[in-house]
Amino acid sequence: MRAATGLIHFLGGALHGNGVSSFHHLAARRFGRQTLLDWMIGRVSQMEQLHNIAVLAPPELSPSLIERIPPHILVVPAQGTDALRDLLGAVEMARTDALVLVGVERPFVDPGLIDELVLAARGAGTDYACYCHGRAPSRTDRRSGGGKPEIAPPACPDTVGIGAEWCSAAALRRLDAVNKEMSTRACCLRSIATRTKEFSVTRLPLPAPADRHDLRLILENAEDWDHALTIVEALGPEGVDWRRVTRLLDQNPEIRRQMARSNGAEDVIQPHIRVQAVAAR
Repeated sequence: MRAATGLIHFLGGALHGNGVSSFHHLAARRFGRQTLLDWMIGRVSQMEQLHNIAVLAPPELSPSLIERIPPHILVVPAQGTDALRDLLGAVEMARTDALVLVGVERPFVDPGLIDELVLAARGAGTDYACYCHGRAPSRTDRRSGGGKPEIAPPACPDTVGIGAEWCSAAALRRLDAVNKEMSTRACCLRSIATRTKEFSVTRLPLPAPADRHDLRLILENAEDWDHALTIVEALGPEGVDWRRVTRLLDQNPEIRRQMARSNGAEDVIQPHIRVQAVAAR
């Protein structure tokens, strides 16, 4: 059984080639009754399939935040200039076979879904696994009964923000050995996920109630942050299970419209079954 380490990171878009975002500033902001980083550590600590937990700390991360990290959580120094090297540093320090990567911009990450992701990746012997919109599980390194290679669907990443990414240490080492170009190393997870002839990729579908383009719980801009605070204020810090969040948002079409716009899907808002008001008390 391959050991998996939950890695809270601040790489944001760097892992996918969208530029480095200053998520380390976000980590210090108050989220509920604690800082966002404190919240993320508590959230990831609820996952049952992890061997240990680590924080990949960039040089810019406030020393006061680092001091608040519990002693049983590994703090892995990150250089911030080579995402692949930083991830390999986390692999070596945690002595792990795989990383479950959870960006600090995903405060609504679901522990149960991540446990399922770890079990699926472990059972499939895959190199990389993630949740995607509207995709059935697929193995891209297997051949169909007719002898033809399976065609992998294009990646449609989880913009909701309740899932994470699983990547084997072996895949990271293989990419490190063959590719020294900084552009590829910066977007190392995308490189692995799209090189389906070289790497085995497993894509899991998001749960049906969350597989929608008018739901956005990831934090990438000021509007996202405002929506997240509104949700926490309405439901309380103990009530932010994504199922309750979706029921709450079904009663707020304007917020859903704004979320769809941020997801680049203004015209795909679909009617949803109206449910009884969610008690915020």
